Amino acid sequence: MEFTRAAFEALKSEGIRRAWDGIGGSHTLVTYPPLDALEPISSAPVLSNMAGVRSVNLYVHLPFCEMSCAFCPYETQVMSGPHSNVDSYLDALAREMDLAAPALRDARVQSLYVGGGTATVLSEGQLRRVIEELRKRFAFSPDALICVETSPNALIQEPQKLALLKQLGVKRVSVGVQTFSEMALQREGRTHGPGETLRMLDSLIRDVETVNIDLMQDMAGQTDEDLEDDIEQIAELKPAQVTWYIERLRKWQGEFPDDYRSVSRRLWLRDRMMSLGYHPRPGGRFVLAGHDDDSFKSIRCGLSSHLVGFGSSAYSHVPGYFYRNTVDTASYMDTVFQGNIPIATGARLRKVDVVAGGLASGIRWGVELPPPDSELSEYLATTNRRLEALMRHDLVRYDPSTKQYGITLDGPGWAYEEEICSLFVPQDIVDQIRSRKRPWWFAVTAMWVAHSVEALSLLI
Repeated sequence: MEFTRAAFEALKSEGIRRAWDGIGGSHTLVTYPPLDALEPISSAPVLSNMAGVRSVNLYVHLPFCEMSCAFCPYETQVMSGPHSNVDSYLDALAREMDLAAPALRDARVQSLYVGGGTATVLSEGQLRRVIEELRKRFAFSPDALICVETSPNALIQEPQKLALLKQLGVKRVSVGVQTFSEMALQREGRTHGPGETLRMLDSLIRDVETVNIDLMQDMAGQTDEDLEDDIEQIAELKPAQVTWYIERLRKWQGEFPDDYRSVSRRLWLRDRMMSLGYHPRPGGRFVLAGHDDDSFKSIRCGLSSHLVGFGSSAYSHVPGYFYRNTVDTASYMDTVFQGNIPIATGARLRKVDVVAGGLASGIRWGVELPPPDSELSEYLATTNRRLEALMRHDLVRYDPSTKQYGITLDGPGWAYEEEICSLFVPQDIVDQIRSRKRPWWFAVTAMWVAHSVEALSLLI
């Protein structure tokens, strides 16, 4: 679709603009509450509330990679060779599972996502151990969907791991390709080339039920020709799913697109993917016609289901609470080996958080506004004003048959998804996050101003 500069400027005037430094990570709003808003929290009430869960989704964080990627905001470390601390980390994971298992004894596992990090940098024995340790402690539903993250290098160098993943019941593999452009890969420090990546993916797509390929726009120095080449490779491969991310972190200097160019590219990519037979879905994902969507994005971003994460920096949401494990891997391991639950930060979910979480995540798929509530009147009034502005610009539509509001996946809302979701975070949380991101001199200046005002008042 054509997206004019005038339309872009009109959105800016409404306060809707491309966010490069958002409230929750590289994708602007990864979770609700945003991770940046969490405070220290006790594990006891969390475990108590977890005991009532009957249906749960699991996440395991494996913080090991072949290399450090500039765009990645997550807790990872580069593998240092065969004598790295992977086995000790897996011991810590097993211990954490032991600590959590009693609270989840009545729960059935509906899905498992193993990510990080790059799960397949582990040895075959280590990978098998991760899945087996989980199955020993938790009851998996017969149709539980298991997904594992990988990189091109991992399966290029050790293709036999694909057979192991199938033996372990993995039905979905997500591959962090990022780009097929050789020049862009070199700029990112990747050691694999596009040719061997394409051969590996062709084999993977034939052998695995669902393959998702992660690609990225707005990388440093990325050209329109690079993106066109990526689209052409997708046309040849035809994976079941493709997820297009926007590189939002700026860890080094480089040639990046301006805001208008970023939004225009986003809409162009959406239209090109649709021309190949892909349906746009929330979270930057495309699903090939004839294939099923999956719920991993809604599970991780929303509060409507229960998620329990294991490992350093893993986050979870259970009835009444959102929490996150100790981020630093070494500290996480120390905590667990001392026999303590590694929950470090979190939030008890207020009524406004439950509503805001439903809107911030649900607006992606379609969500109803809650009924009038005196306790939420200010928040709902702000929400209604924002929805009206979003609908004026066709970023959100209202379906009277379902009474739901949803981002326009076929309109300009597609290009502003994360920014739209961020609009439903309550102002007190936004202010809290912004105060933490202020420069070091802000507190000194604020203190000086406060003392000056106090001195002036005494003179008056």
